[in-house]
Amino acid sequence: MKRQILRAFMVFIQLILVSTIGSIISCGGGAGDDTGGSITLSANPSSIPADGYSSTAITATLIDGSGSPALWGTEVAFSTTHGSFNEGTSCSAEVQNTSGTVTVSLIAGRTPGTALVTCSYNGMTQSIQVGMGEESGGGTAAIALTSGADCLLPDGHSSAAITATLTDRAGQAVPVGTVATFSTTLGSFSGGSSITAYTSDDSGTITVSLIAGTTLGIARVSCFSNGVVQMVNVAFDPHCGEEEEEEEEV
Repeated sequence: MKRQILRAFMVFIQLILVSTIGSIISCGGGAGDDTGGSITLSANPSSIPADGYSSTAITATLIDGSGSPALWGTEVAFSTTHGSFNEGTSCSAEVQNTSGTVTVSLIAGRTPGTALVTCSYNGMTQSIQVGMGEESGGGTAAIALTSGADCLLPDGHSSAAITATLTDRAGQAVPVGTVATFSTTLGSFSGGSSITAYTSDDSGTITVSLIAGTTLGIARVSCFSNGVVQMVNVAFDPHCGEEEEEEEEV
């Protein structure tokens, strides 16, 4: 009887050991899944002037095959068809955080064009385009400046879209990355009373938001590019919108 009990006990212990070892094996592999996954690329800003020194931050967000952020120390490779990184037209970098992101700086060349930036990771590739336009406004010869609203309530938060359309001497849209500076005598932009922006596509347009201040008056908004200036007025009026409301009531 004692022998039977002892045998049963030994079998029970063996089953526990096998189960425990199996669990350790199945839950191991702390290095993450080395197959599949995804790459998300972003560029901030999405376009820069072709001046030889401006730069944009290229950020790759890496997800491994298990759906988790790539591990610390994971190596990725970048390449570009235009401009360069600090090491040249290609470089490598490692993940140094727990979010699975890697950021490198792409430096503009001196020739206008579009850079195709490619990131390679875990057998996958992903690309993003970065515009590099002519320096200091490029070929801007004319500016059409419009406001999405003629007036704003002086409440400190109402806003109007200010859109500049830049064209060259031939009447064509300026290249991607052409720079323009906006300024206002009242209210502000996201960066203060002036802001610099770039064309990000082949339409030659740039849109910024004018935010109303709390002072009554006329905001004179200017756009400057390549020596060309254009202006548009926006009133900060406490009665803004009242005429439209009266017309609707009638």
